[in-house]
Amino acid sequence: MWMEISLLFQRLTNTATTAINQDGQSHVGETKTRPSSYLEKWKPINSPQFSKLDRKPRFWKLRVMANNILGTQLASCSTSPLTGYFRDGCCHTYADDTGMHTICAVMTQEFLLFSKSRGNDLSTPQPHYHFPGLQAGDQWCLCLKRWIEALEHDCAPPIVLEATHASVTEFIDLPTLMAYRA
Repeated sequence: MWMEISLLFQRLTNTATTAINQDGQSHVGETKTRPSSYLEKWKPINSPQFSKLDRKPRFWKLRVMANNILGTQLASCSTSPLTGYFRDGCCHTYADDTGMHTICAVMTQEFLLFSKSRGNDLSTPQPHYHFPGLQAGDQWCLCLKRWIEALEHDCAPPIVLEATHASVTEFIDLPTLMAYRA
């Protein structure tokens, strides 16, 4: 297991970790770094080169195509308005996505009012965040917890199953999700 993690880390960071024992064989130990041209493509998110809204350049090629809750490839949720944690139109997720923006929901007036009453006004434009504001009928990648909260208050919006991330089924059973199919 440790060796698999080490090899994965080497591939991701493009570093070779080797040491020579008495027999001249390679072993884990001293670090030798390969040319950094590959690494230079992936600046940390907090790098001055990227703003907080500009997450896509760091992860775009590192993401594996995700599946939706139906087991097929994750479809785009919306490009107008542009949604998703990475603002790429899809409900992808990543460890930094603490809200788990994984449910592609079709906004309803009832849900927008509910969300606003909970302190998350999705209908008012926020130009400084490049957010146009949502209207009933718009599709948007919602936080998992907000959708569950809306479900408990009988105002959960319908969801697009083909564009909802497979990880959602770890928290909500499939029959419930199917009942809210858009």
